[in-house]
Formats: sequence, structure tokens, C-alpha cells
Amino acid sequence: MRDVNMEHQSSRAKPIRSGRLEDFVTELANVQARMVSAEVDYGPMRRIVDRFKEFFPLTFPADSALARHSEQLAESFGGMHTPFTTKEREEHSLSQFLGWSGLLRRAWDEPDHRKREWLLFRLREIFHFGVRPSARKDAPNEPPDLTPFEQAIAHLQAVLYRAKHCANPECPTPYFIAGSSRYRFCSGDCAAPSGLEAKRRWWTDKGSVKRATKSKTSGAKHAKK
Repeated sequence: MRDVNMEHQSSRAKPIRSGRLEDFVTELANVQARMVSAEVDYGPMRRIVDRFKEFFPLTFPADSALARHSEQLAESFGGMHTPFTTKEREEHSLSQFLGWSGLLRRAWDEPDHRKREWLLFRLREIFHFGVRPSARKDAPNEPPDLTPFEQAIAHLQAVLYRAKHCANPECPTPYFIAGSSRYRFCSGDCAAPSGLEAKRRWWTDKGSVKRATKSKTSGAKHAKK
């Protein structure tokens, strides 16, 4: 009973301000797998869970549907299986971030409206059934309670015209929600190289004409003297 109660404490979501919803989806879209000594670094995923606690069940990542399923498979096919450690359960839970972020990035970049909506629906479904241990037992064919995660995806769908991929190819966190649909860069730092390049092009194309015109004018003045 304790696990179920802890799950439901975070499934009955209160309205969350739009800024926090946007912060959550951008953090999720930008999280990437990093390898340290041939192992996945789960630090970025843990930081998201710590920063956005209300978006996850209170039992996460120590317990999740995927962690339980993985342990059951190991017991079924592994013969004399040693139960997962707390660290192993957490890592199985946190590994789901890679699938979530990949789907979210695909939806973010997808120009086709129907495909984008489908990808976001799949993301909601995968998150629900992968995170909550009791999800498949509690009326699996019925819509679940509205969660903060669903609020975040619904909000993203409403503001997708402002969901941008930073035009700076070197940007380490290129997914952002702009204040206006006309913005192409996530920050002034990312826009700066483009501004410099535009000035260089202007100086090369129009500046050369200007310099030539100025040179002719100056030559004409000297000739009159």
C-alpha cells in the first residue's frame, strides 16, 4: 500500500506555472548520454529528477515499472539471479531518460503536425507505463490521472510555434522555447557568431563597393586640384 500511496501523491497534479513547464521540457529535450570510463553518466538525469521532483513519483528513481520489469526478466532468464542493488534499480529507471529525450527531440524537430502529435502521445504513454509500477494494473486502457508530465507535454503542444532548435550548430543545449516565433538563437552568445558573420559578408559584398566609390570620389577631387 505504501508504494501505491506514494505514487498517487504525485499523480494528482496541481496546475504548474508555464515557465516551469517550459523549463522542464527544455531540460528533458537537451539531456544527452555521456560516457565516463565506458559507463553511462546518470548525473544529468539525477539532476533533472532533483530539480523537478513534482514531475516524478516520490518512489522514482529507486523504484519504477521498468526497474521491476528488468529485475523480473533477469530472474526469469538468469538462473541463480542476485536481486538488483539500489544503484542498479536507479540506473534502470534513469536509463529511460534517453528514450524520452530522443522522442521529445524528434517531435520538437518534426515539421509534420500529425507525426509530431503522434510522437508526443507516445512519449506520454511510454513515460506513464515506464515510471509508475502500478500503471499496468490500474485500468491500463483508461486515461490516467493528469500528471505534471502530461501538463508539460500539453503545454508544449500549445506553444510548439515557439519551440525552436538553436541555429548555432555548436550550441550544447539547442532546444529552447523562444519568447517570439521569430527568434532563431537561444541566447545572445549563440547569436553573436552569426552577427559577426553577417557583418563580414556585408563588408565583403557592399563594403568593397563603398570603398571603390569612395576611392573614385577621392580621385576625382584630386584631379580637379
